[in-house]
Amino acid sequence: MITQQELQEKYNPDGSILRLQQLRMLSILKIIADICGKHQIPYWLSSGTLLGAVRHKGFIPWDDDLDIEILDKDYKKLISILKKELPPFLKIQTNRTDWNYPGAYMKIRDVYSIIYENNYIDNQYKYRGIYIDIFAIAPISKFSHIISASLHRYLLYGWRALTKKGHSHFYKGMIMRSLMLFVECIYQVLWLIDCFIPNKRFYYKYGVTNPENYSSTIFFPLKEVEFEGTYFKAPRDTHQYLVDLYGDDYMSLPPEENRRIHTQKVVIHKEWQ
Repeated sequence: MITQQELQEKYNPDGSILRLQQLRMLSILKIIADICGKHQIPYWLSSGTLLGAVRHKGFIPWDDDLDIEILDKDYKKLISILKKELPPFLKIQTNRTDWNYPGAYMKIRDVYSIIYENNYIDNQYKYRGIYIDIFAIAPISKFSHIISASLHRYLLYGWRALTKKGHSHFYKGMIMRSLMLFVECIYQVLWLIDCFIPNKRFYYKYGVTNPENYSSTIFFPLKEVEFEGTYFKAPRDTHQYLVDLYGDDYMSLPPEENRRIHTQKVVIHKEWQ
């Protein structure tokens, strides 16, 4: 059986660009965790980041992203706080701060680096540095999730079509902003419908296409898990969360052909002061 040290030597040895990227993401996470703690906003490690904490006590060695989740009711509050308290070398990226970013979730971007991902989409963004993702979850009906996810997929198709035709950032941004405002009106209708539907499960907020959903009992009260030598918040029933997401054998390593890296190239221009 391969050891953690052997995995690190193979995928993310000290000094490698992937390891430097992971450490920059870790630094961003620490800042966000401190701000959330200061303002009593619950957050928790999620997806592959939580899997890495449980299976590797840190990043999955080949992983090049970092995910956390918060409750949707805290999402706008957190954005408002981050606008005031983030250091100048970090920027909030949403479809309101960057009209060429079509995502329905927030990224916190480092301004002293550039990521070239394995697609052409990120080349259009206003902010392109190393980032962490912040997803919002809420009690949503399966019906509303399917409708909102489908709408957002069509929105992404339109965005890609505009990009391939070579339209200017301004023109494309204006078109996408108009479409997003229309779609957000539909999200409000879905929210009203959901108010009358009982026993909803927790899905990602309207517009996020990920199909994962969870029982409300999985998350609270939050506990702590070790991640890269620091303790961060995690769902109460971490085991069930990971089983729901990855299956019963989540502690087993995937085949080598499935150990994929999203980024094609990372350039770090400057260290934080």
